Amino acid sequence: MNVYAKILLLIFINLLCYAFTGFWIGLFASCILIYKILSYFGITRTPNIFIGHFEEGLSFTKDYYGSYKKHKKEFMEACQLIQKFKLKDFLVIALYYDSPDSVEEKKLRCSIGIYTKNINFVENIPKEFEKYCEENGYNKNELPSSRSLYCNWKYFNFLSMIIGVIKFYKLMEKNMKDDNFKETFRVDESQIKASIEVYEMDHSSVSFYLPLANGDKFMLFKKEK
Repeated sequence: MNVYAKILLLIFINLLCYAFTGFWIGLFASCILIYKILSYFGITRTPNIFIGHFEEGLSFTKDYYGSYKKHKKEFMEACQLIQKFKLKDFLVIALYYDSPDSVEEKKLRCSIGIYTKNINFVENIPKEFEKYCEENGYNKNELPSSRSLYCNWKYFNFLSMIIGVIKFYKLMEKNMKDDNFKETFRVDESQIKASIEVYEMDHSSVSFYLPLANGDKFMLFKKEK
C-alpha cells in the first residue's frame, strides 16, 4: 500500500471514530492521524547518522555551477538517461563540493548524473550509451570505495525528499562542530572533498555519504567557469 492510500485509510478510520465512538476518541484518532502524516513527510523524523561504506563503481556525470536548490532539471535529465537506455543497475548520483555558507552561490560546484555498482556492466558498457555520454558532456569516472558517514532517508514525494535533505545537512553542520562526534566517528576533515547523494527512485529513498577516505578521488569536477 502506498503512502497516499495509507493516508486515505487513516482519514476513513478517523471519520469512523467520530461517527461511532464519540468526540474524544475521534479527537485522539485525529491527533494520531496528524502525527502520521507529519511523519510521512519527514517533519517529525530525525535522520540517523551511521558509519557505512560507499561502494566503488562507475559514474557518468555533468558539472554544474550555481545554487544547489536549483538543479531539479539536471536530476530529471539523469533519470531520463536511465530510462532512455533501460539502465536497471544505475542510480542517480549528485556530488557537492562547496559549502553554501562560505562560497558565493554562483560559484557553488556540483556534479550530477548516474552511477552503478554493477561490475558486470562496467566491463560491458553498451557502445551507444557511452557514445551518447561523450556527445552530451558526461564525464566518465571510476569511484573508489570509502568508509563514510552514512544516512538513508525514505520519502514519498518531492517535498518529503527536500525535508530529508535539509534535515540531513543541518544535522551534519551541527555534528561537524562537535569534537566528540568527530572523535567517535574518526572524522578526518581533510579527507572530506565531497558530499554524495545517491537516489533509488524505485524505492523512494536517498542515501547520503560523506566519504572519510580517498577524498581526492571524489573530486570529479572538471568544468571551467
